[in-house]
Amino acid sequence: MTRKRLFLIAGLLAALASTGIFFALLMPDPKPGVNLTNINLLEKRMKLKEVEEIFGRSGTLLPRGDYLWMADDGFAVVVLFENEHVDRIYSNDSKQSLLGKIRGKIRGQIPW
Repeated sequence: MTRKRLFLIAGLLAALASTGIFFALLMPDPKPGVNLTNINLLEKRMKLKEVEEIFGRSGTLLPRGDYLWMADDGFAVVVLFENEHVDRIYSNDSKQSLLGKIRGKIRGQIPW
């Protein structure tokens, strides 16, 4: 390749990268609410307050000290906390029920 062609390719790649960064910065912030997009924002070691900020509201406290968030369309998320930080996240985003997922995880962790 000639030097001119290399500069042309490098310039095009730089322009594409700049355009991608520009449009990424223009994208709106995620809206609060219980949805798959916001679930993907959750990370281990987050505190309850950070999770509430992502979902835009407080969750329902469950007997074991975990929290449940439900959307109007039936989408649900249970966040398990350990030492006041997110430890596990369960949602009903698949065909398996939320309760079924929780039961499966408990059975895998606690010998009956």
